[in-house]
Formats: sequence, structure tokens, C-alpha cells
Amino acid sequence: MASLITDKELFRLNQLLAELYENDNYHNAFTVFLENLKELIRFQKGDVYFYRNEEGHINFEDFIFVDWGDGYLDRYINEYAAIDDVLPIVSLKQPVMFRSSDVFIPDERMKTKYYNELLLPAGMQHSIEGNIYVGDDGCVAGIGIHRPDEFGDFSTRDLEILKLSRPHLVNVAKRLLDARENLDTYTVGLNALYDIEQFGIVVFNTCFEIEDSNLGRNGITRQENIGEMKRSLITLCKSLNERIQKVGISDNIEDNKVSSRIKIGHDSYYVEVMYKDYSLGTGKYIATVYDQGKIFDRFINEIHGRYNLTLREFDILKCVMKGMSNAEIGKELFISIPTVKKHLTNIYQKLGVQGKHQILSIIIK
Repeated sequence: MASLITDKELFRLNQLLAELYENDNYHNAFTVFLENLKELIRFQKGDVYFYRNEEGHINFEDFIFVDWGDGYLDRYINEYAAIDDVLPIVSLKQPVMFRSSDVFIPDERMKTKYYNELLLPAGMQHSIEGNIYVGDDGCVAGIGIHRPDEFGDFSTRDLEILKLSRPHLVNVAKRLLDARENLDTYTVGLNALYDIEQFGIVVFNTCFEIEDSNLGRNGITRQENIGEMKRSLITLCKSLNERIQKVGISDNIEDNKVSSRIKIGHDSYYVEVMYKDYSLGTGKYIATVYDQGKIFDRFINEIHGRYNLTLREFDILKCVMKGMSNAEIGKELFISIPTVKKHLTNIYQKLGVQGKHQILSIIIK
């Protein structure tokens, strides 16, 4: 069968498959593959899809497509997927890639509702279909290319091109599912955090737009402070982005973080922003906001005993956590600035840090 494909076509197919692997945005990788596949096979519509059959209901988790239009995609997903005669075949455990004309009796298929109400008006009378993933968890991934009667049926050469591509499509489908699993784990964890009262979470996309936030839900940030807080977080995201653009994403998660103390009116907050790349073109900036007045007292009490601080050092540490300057600490505790500095030096030595900013990091960790 491979002899039906010319050397030039094989070379181009290898290029397409190489590009498929090189693109870390797997959703986009499938889209580009389908678009470029038209150089080798004549078709009008193409799709890569991921679904689960849940008690007879076809639930699509992703539908990657090219040139579906005129409302046919919505009609397929919402009305006709349940009677799609191809899906039971692609859900088989064994690898399959076939022309529809090789599996279905044309005269019989043309009598079906699915054919007459979708395939015929959509110009999808001829198809090559196959599975590229069938998981034990019920997830199925498939690929299909379609063309109208006026183009004629797909050739054995066309089918062979997709058969040669299938092992590589399988690999990329698995990568997409692995990346999504990591993202889902993060999302589940984030949803659980929304009910936590001790800190806030704000998630930004790579355009620095807020995708989700629990600020205002749990009282961490006063309603009148939320706008200023979000602007400050965006500034930190952009600062982290500049660092990543210069040095790249580090394998050490701590290198993909920035932290700062933010003071809004009389309220002080400690903020950490980290960047997480999920290899789906869906990198996230995740900001964690701590209200010093609500959470730090408990941590500071733990540090008091853990690092054997004196009562005076403990008093000074609490002032530091309130964001007070050396002069303000001296005024608050009725001691001179040199005395404040001396106590701070002792605190730094006991905690193994070099400054106030690192004290905040110790407390958060």
C-alpha cells in the first residue's frame, strides 16, 4: 500500500508529523495537522474529537475541527452524535482506520436519519474515520475527514496516509490527555481553595486577564481594595513574565515565583505569584494573597518557639509583619532605632535570613 504514495508525498507527510510533535500546544497541533493534510488528501471537513459515552449520552470533552460551518457542528454535537454510526466502531479497543464505504452498505446507510439530515446536507457523504485513543476510563479519541459526493470516494492511497499517521496521532492524543489531566488536577485543587478563608486566589491567563478569583468571596480583601489589589497583581505577573522571557521557565518552581508585600490603605497583604505551564497553550499566573492581619499572628506564634526568640525580638517581629519601618517600631516599643536594628540583626541570624522580605517567605513556607 505504501507504494501508492510517492516519495515526495511521504517526505511531506513526515514533515507534517514532525510539526505535530514540535507544537507543544496540542490542540493547535491537531488543527494545523488537519489544515496541512489537505495538501495530500482532498477533503472539506476534518475533525479530531475526544468524548465519553455516559449512559448513552455522548459527552464531547474536546472537538478540534477545520471548515465545519453553517451550524453543522452544533447540530452534530447537540442532535446527531447520539445516532452517529461511526462512534461505536472508533470506540473499539483495537486500532481502526477505515473508509465509510468499506464498512457501511451505501444503499442502507442512505436510508438513515443520520445520513439524510446531517451527512447529505453537510457534504459529508464520504469519510475516513479512525480511533487514536481508547482509554480504560471510557475516554475515546477519534479522527475523521469528510468530503461530498461530487469529490468521489476516498482512495486506498488516502486511507494509507491516515494509517501511516495514526501511531503519531495516538502519541499526541496521549500527550494532550496527560496535559489536561494535570490541568484538571490544578482546577480541582483551585475549586477546593475557594472555600478557604485564610487566603485569596487569583488566576490570570498569559494576557494578564483574570480567569478566576475568590477575592471578595471570603473576606480576605475589603471590597473597596479589590480593584487596587488586582492592578498590583497584574504588575507582579508582568514582572514575572519579563523574567521568564529573559531566562526561560525554570525546573525549580521557586524560580518561577515573585513575592511582595502590598499595602492598601491601612491593610497589609503578602502576595506570591507563580507561573505554571500546562503544555496546552494554557499557562497560568496563580496569585496567592494573604491578609497579614488574619493569618500571620498564628504563624508568628509558631516561629516564636521554633526559633527561640526573646520576648523583645518577638514584639519587633510582630511589628515587622505589620509593615512598620524601623522608626515606627522604635516609636511603638519606646526604643531607639539602633536598638531596633540590633534586635533585627539577632532575628535575622536566628531565622537564617538577610532581611524583612525573607522573613515573610519563612512564614509562608
